Amino acid sequence: MIPNIISELQAIHIAESLVEGSVVEMVFDKGDGQYVYEIELKTDNGIVEVVVDAITGDVLRYY
Repeated sequence: MIPNIISELQAIHIAESLVEGSVVEMVFDKGDGQYVYEIELKTDNGIVEVVVDAITGDVLRYY
């Protein structure tokens, strides 16, 4: 059973508030026992990936 998670739209807003760019790909995944959204954004400097915790909305990493 999947616990309460944030919506895809909420995850996109979180990623876009951190990185200025356009979403080109988004994946919902359960890695290492944690539900996450992996969001790729196209920026002026290339592709940036933002990983958002799907339960808390915390940004786990971006690169």
